[in-house]
Amino acid sequence: MIVLLKLLGWLLAKAPIFPVQSLARLLGKLAYLFLAGRRRILHSNLHHAFPDRPKSWHQKMARESCARTMEMGLLVLALPYLSIKQLSR
Repeated sequence: MIVLLKLLGWLLAKAPIFPVQSLARLLGKLAYLFLAGRRRILHSNLHHAFPDRPKSWHQKMARESCARTMEMGLLVLALPYLSIKQLSR
């Protein structure tokens, strides 16, 4: 299992940015669709923090939050394999 995680991290570090961002968005969409508890909490928090915003805005921000969370998770896997030059970009 550790070997697979290391391989995935290495692949993510060596891949171009666009496919990795697309993967993060896909994983975020899947998390938004299938993790009902997380979705409910996201909508509740957004509703309490921004009551004047429409429901469509809350949904958009919830989906964006899920995508960003997945992006950070993928970064954690790739971080040991990124060069200083890649990190500075």
